[in-house]
This record gives sequence, C-alpha cells and structure tokens, in this order.
Amino acid sequence: MNVQRHNAVEWLRVVSALGIVWFHAGVPGSQWGYAGLVVFLLLSLMFEAGPNHAKIQPLKTRAARLLVPWAFWWAVYAGLNIVQQQPIVDADNGLIAGVLTGPSAHLWYLPFAFVVLAVFGALKSRTPLSALALGSAVAAVVLICGIPLWRPISLGAGFPFAQWAHATTPVLIGILVGCCLRSRGVWILSAPVIAALVWACLRPFPDVASVYLLALGLTVGAILFPRATANRLPSAERISGAMMGVYLVHPLALFVVRPLTEMAPPVGVIAAFGISMLGVLLAQWIAPWPSSLVLGTPMSKGRGMSKVALG
Repeated sequence: MNVQRHNAVEWLRVVSALGIVWFHAGVPGSQWGYAGLVVFLLLSLMFEAGPNHAKIQPLKTRAARLLVPWAFWWAVYAGLNIVQQQPIVDADNGLIAGVLTGPSAHLWYLPFAFVVLAVFGALKSRTPLSALALGSAVAAVVLICGIPLWRPISLGAGFPFAQWAHATTPVLIGILVGCCLRSRGVWILSAPVIAALVWACLRPFPDVASVYLLALGLTVGAILFPRATANRLPSAERISGAMMGVYLVHPLALFVVRPLTEMAPPVGVIAAFGISMLGVLLAQWIAPWPSSLVLGTPMSKGRGMSKVALG
C-alpha cells in the first residue's frame, strides 16, 4: 500500500502537532495530547520500515535534519534560561541526562529519534522482513504487558529515561506497521499487539496503553482513509511540512499566550499552535535555507517549503 503523500496522513501530522502543543500546555485533557508524539514516532518508523525501506539515509543527512536543529534550539532555550536566571539544564539525574534532555524538556525527542533511525537504518538492510515484523511484534507485546513493571521504574529515573522508555513501544509498533504495508502476510502479527494494548487498558497504568491505542488507531485510520475522499480536503502537504518547526518553537508561543491559556485553555492552545505554525511558514518564506537548516525540514523545490513533517 502506497501511503506517500496521502492527504489524510498529512492532516494527521498537523492534528498530532496540535496534540503535542496541548500536552505541553498542561491544560485539561492534555494527557491525550501525548498521543500526538506517539503518532510521530509511529509514522517515522512506519515510513522507514515500509515505503522507504530501500532507502538508506546517510548519517550526515540524518544529523543535518535532527541534530543541527537540536543544537541550535538547545542554545536558544539555554539562553532563555540564563535570562530568566534558571539552570541551563536540570542535572538532578546527572549532567549527561540533563544535556540529552535539554534546556527545554521537549528537546529530548531529537537525539532519541536520531539514534533510533540511525540504528534501524543500518539494521533493516541486513534483516529479513519476516524477522523485523516478528521481532518488533514480540518486543512490543512484552513491553506493553510489562507496563506495570517498567513504568514506575522509568518515572523514578526521570528525564530523559522516562521519555525513552515511553517512546520505545511506539517505535516497535511503527516498525511492525511499516512491515505490514510491505507484506499482507505479516498483518497477523498485529493481532497480539492490539490484544495486548486492549488488555493493558484494563490493567494498572491504563493511561499509557490507552494513549498508544489511540495513536495506533489514528495512524491506521489515516492510512486506510479513502484517498479520493481525503483529496477533496485542502492539501495539507505545505503546512504539514512546518510541523517539525512547530514542535521546536511551540514552547515560546505557549509562554507568550500563557495569560490567554489560563483564562480559556482551548483558545490559548490553538493560538499558540497558530502562532508557531505561521512563524515557521513565514521564516521558510523569508529565509528558506537558514530556516530549513534550524527547523529541521528539507526544502522542497521552487519555494523552499518543506515537505516532510516531524518524524
């Protein structure tokens, strides 16, 4: 199944980025917003294992897309912390953990994504499809059923270890979904994963499993959404390409609209998302190459607008 440039998937990226902003705003219902980041993890590995399985991206390309923006925004948020007379990083869990988390907690995602995509990029060319699908399914089931065991430990470990632990299951599920797109023969392996998620929703820590299940449902729904129907909607390709930038800058927008968010949370969150998106699109229009470099998205031909969204 070809999901490249599927308008429903592009719109899912946009909605998921809004969910991340909602989560970081800490307003009522924000726990469900974390499903947005889970969706991005699923999509990243889904494309890597599925439509892009034959492409081996050089490390320098991955670094340019993920580590250069990470370093730039690490410096930006470090500067803001200095101005506000706050510690540059939280070193409670050690200096290395503090550096990897970053001056703003959301920056943990970029080095994590770099390592995961680099390792899987090297692994996929040496591993048969069936082995990738089976291995990811078994590991996902083990982690899902083990939520009551590992979740308290990860929370006790703090940043960024809790985030890494939480993100590993979506990585595995994304690999499985990508394998399923390449071969119908491995779809059966998704059944135990879904069963484990449903079971985990009824056990301790259902909030974790329910977010995974919601993200998986949204991802599969977007993939299966009729392409002809999705194409009747406005094209989301251009704005979905700004979502990496939105992820990087949205804490600044949330800071600006904090009074509005406190008075009317939904309005404040939407305003922060809109300000972030418009700022990124404007930066790409005014200075395509520099903004593309620090916002982590490649430029498309002709206008400097990025096509690939976060993940």
